[in-house]
Amino acid sequence: MRTTVLIAGVAMLASPANALTYFERLVLQELSCGSPPSPTLLIRELADAGMINLADNIGFDSLSCYQIKGELVVKGVALTSICVYEEDPLIQSWNEDIYYRAPGTSPGQTLAFGTPLDANKLSDWYLDQFGPANVASAIAEGEMTLLGSESEVSCRGYMQ
Repeated sequence: MRTTVLIAGVAMLASPANALTYFERLVLQELSCGSPPSPTLLIRELADAGMINLADNIGFDSLSCYQIKGELVVKGVALTSICVYEEDPLIQSWNEDIYYRAPGTSPGQTLAFGTPLDANKLSDWYLDQFGPANVASAIAEGEMTLLGSESEVSCRGYMQ
């Protein structure tokens, strides 16, 4: 009896309905902020999928920001924009079509997703995914977001 329940539980966890996509795993890995974010692959994946147009870069204080076209949902949260910054000059030079650099101080290594979700609900989602360690610095709302989204979830180099 116990073996049957265990096998059924493992089958549920492995079912395609519960499986994360490759892209969802990338997003969650980066937002976990176990190390400074490395946003280039995410931007390339979004561009290849036609969800962002690299020519539509909204350069903002050295951040490269893009509105996401279509529906991008990760673990129940709709993501509507992405802002990134890459500190490494070599990676910047290899990806000049992605990264915008303005004069002045660097914003630091950055990955941020805007969402129409209320900041309190986004904080609950973040806590469920990653625990309490970075929630205070990972969630912004309203005017504190980079593109004026309802709220935003991010990983920045200083959060480690």
